[in-house]
Amino acid sequence: TIKNISPNVPEVEFKGDAIDEIHSNHRIFSGMVYNNGFRRADFVRVIYKLWSERTELIGIDSSFVEGTKVIYKSGVISDTAMEPGYSSEFIVNVAADSSLVRYVTREIKWDTFD
Repeated sequence: TIKNISPNVPEVEFKGDAIDEIHSNHRIFSGMVYNNGFRRADFVRVIYKLWSERTELIGIDSSFVEGTKVIYKSGVISDTAMEPGYSSEFIVNVAADSSLVRYVTREIKWDTFD
């Protein structure tokens, strides 16, 4: 018999679309992310990029999620970790002239530590 074993890694994904508040000189994105993996994701950060009609980057910013508090072996204390099966909220404020924005991309970055 062959058994498929899922890798012991985090898999952080967006949970639906974010709320997009459009202001003249900035945009605020708020939403949820979910760790669908089998390991804790550390220092989870959501990044939004705003692009012009000619694919020029006109705004970028990021924010760490509101996650679980973890004390690492180095002594660093953080509340931006996500345990497997948990969801976390994020809010990202990107400064840019909203009249120039034609499309938005987003991504999630994280690390793993023991």
